[in-house]
Amino acid sequence: MKTLTKIFAMALTFIMVLSLATAAFAAKITINDEDVEGAEYGAYKLLNATDGGDGKFAYTVNAKYRDALKAVIGADKTDEQIIDYIGTMQSDTDAIQDFADDVYEQIKNMAYDYTTNNNVFETVDQGYYMIVEHETGSAPGFDEDTFSLVMLDTAGNEEITINTKEELPQSEKKVKDANDSEGTITDWQDAADHDIGDAVPFKITFTLPKDFAKYETYYVGIHDVQAEGLTFNEGSLKVTVNGDDEKVLTDAFTYTAITAEKPCTKYEDKACTFHIECADIIAAAKAKGITLAADDKIVFEYTSTLNEGAEFGATGNPNEMTIEFSNNPYGDGTSETPWDRVIVFTYKVNADKYANEVKEGNELTGAEFTLYKEVKDSTTEGAKTGAEIKDTFADNIKAKALDDAKYYVLACEVKTDAEGDTFGFEGVDDGNYVLVETKIPDGYNAWDAVAFTITAAHDVEADDPQLTSLTGGNLATGEFKETGIIDTDIINKSGVELPETGGIGTTIFYVLGGLLVVAAVVLLVTKKRMSSAE
Repeated sequence: MKTLTKIFAMALTFIMVLSLATAAFAAKITINDEDVEGAEYGAYKLLNATDGGDGKFAYTVNAKYRDALKAVIGADKTDEQIIDYIGTMQSDTDAIQDFADDVYEQIKNMAYDYTTNNNVFETVDQGYYMIVEHETGSAPGFDEDTFSLVMLDTAGNEEITINTKEELPQSEKKVKDANDSEGTITDWQDAADHDIGDAVPFKITFTLPKDFAKYETYYVGIHDVQAEGLTFNEGSLKVTVNGDDEKVLTDAFTYTAITAEKPCTKYEDKACTFHIECADIIAAAKAKGITLAADDKIVFEYTSTLNEGAEFGATGNPNEMTIEFSNNPYGDGTSETPWDRVIVFTYKVNADKYANEVKEGNELTGAEFTLYKEVKDSTTEGAKTGAEIKDTFADNIKAKALDDAKYYVLACEVKTDAEGDTFGFEGVDDGNYVLVETKIPDGYNAWDAVAFTITAAHDVEADDPQLTSLTGGNLATGEFKETGIIDTDIINKSGVELPETGGIGTTIFYVLGGLLVVAAVVLLVTKKRMSSAE
């Protein structure tokens, strides 16, 4: 009987042990990081947990992290006090984040208790965890996402899914368009057209991430790639916070022109033109009494001159950029925003000169042309009224198309090909123009000047903006968007310009003849009356 009692007691003890062991069951943790690829996560088990049933859990401090937790909470704290302290932060999101940041600083060089396999912690003990993205992945448009860190209690859960939220900054680049003839300037957009020589206005906006408060230092650097037809004007750069002229950070940024001697080695498929960067925008702002916060916008405005190397038509003159930024508040590391592209278009007027009619062999040299662009008012540099311009011409130049009441600027100098029978006016944009033949070939009559409008259409909002239409109005019919060259033919007729039937010359003869006939009739009637009187 005693033996049976002992066996029963041993069995009861074994059952109790089994029941205690199953209370601390394992969990599976899945990281749902949406479109992020290649990220790797590690887990630190700060507290152990056992399930007492009925939703009651008991926690103990993991001895591995006891010193780290005390370093944050207090060296004199007991395990119970550490657990109580963590419990008091249950509904205080900011306090939990600060606590997590401080603890991570203490343990970041320690080995993880668990690591993910394809974003899954397969079997982990119940407990209170810090989950760390120790290898950043790539988010859509970003080579690397930002470093993330979360606190997680697995007690009472066999399967848990964590939805990560990437706190990525945003950036965009824009350009302004202008129509000089109408005197209008657009808002910021993705495409524009300009004359060669224009200082084209650009704007880059960088929006600070939502977790910006985590950072003690923060690097910002622009990698800018300009077409050869654009020349950056360094002195035009202005950097502000939220576009506020009272919060200027221009001198916090350094400009570096990228050359063969100072190359940008970060991108194999991009040829950076220049960099604009600040090693620590937080310190730079504080030095000026400015406190930066999440969602603040760092606004960069500058101009680049459209130069003689500009491409015409649909090819355009693109300008694209990415912004490199700090992506780890707990250490070094940067990522880049998606590349953003804008484009500047410009066009060419091309005139082929012929004698008498358009045909091969009738190409005519010896002429000169001047292209004038109508501008809104006299405040435009170089503007003159049509009357003032016409006063400078010889009497035989036909320039009636230059309206006396309108203002014009010289759009382009005369450019001819080697033979001198084709005239090109390079780097013009949309607007109203007048083309005048200002030197007439010997032996030929002047060509009538023509007023015409260049009309262009292009995308305003697009990832890859395109030129969608280009026409030449009265000067030339057709669609010229692909080449950007508006072609026309101009004819000079030879010989002296004599009156023709229906012209003013024959009208004078008709009038004089009529007067002579009338005079003869009057004379005849007078003579007859005199004869009768005798």
